[in-house]
Amino acid sequence: MAPTAATPERPSIWIAVPTYNERENVGPITVAILGAVPEAHVLIVDDGSPDGTGALADELAAHNPAIAVLHRQAKQGLGRAYVAAFQELLSRSAGIVVQIDADFSHPVRFLPSLLAPLLDGRADLVLGSRYVKGGQIPRWSIFRRVVSRGGSVFAGVVLLLPYRDLTGGFKAGDRMRFAPSTSKACTPVDTPSRSKRPSKPGWPAPG
Repeated sequence: MAPTAATPERPSIWIAVPTYNERENVGPITVAILGAVPEAHVLIVDDGSPDGTGALADELAAHNPAIAVLHRQAKQGLGRAYVAAFQELLSRSAGIVVQIDADFSHPVRFLPSLLAPLLDGRADLVLGSRYVKGGQIPRWSIFRRVVSRGGSVFAGVVLLLPYRDLTGGFKAGDRMRFAPSTSKACTPVDTPSRSKRPSKPGWPAPG
């Protein structure tokens, strides 16, 4: 089924899904995303996965006009994958851009909640946070929790930002929030540091 056409009142929604050796997940995550947000488009950004993820993504795109694929020759890191995704989506006149991982570590069911503040004009960037009321990371080791939390605290102090979760990769924003990132490799804190009106719904983060 084709996604709903964008209108001045309803901007086009593009969800960027970077992949590397995600053959088992790329189909299910795409189905789940379009089930949660039927009007969205999905851009799969594959870094030359040797397990055939990119070829499978092409098959998905051939059967569904809501899916597009961007192939990169080799793995160059998540930041550069997102830079490539942002460049591609800006060229496609995306109105809203969403970041989400392919391995279901970000709960797809929260996508409508992530998008709602953008669609009704309450925010221009929404961060899916593990460190607000309702957020949780149930299967993380203590070491991983310390590294993640410490990174967010450090970034907040250095950049003078009040947000609690600056290292997360589950976020959505107006296209202009992502435009400055296209000139360089980005990190999770790049986009929040440019936002004027953030919203921070909590989300349980398995894995």
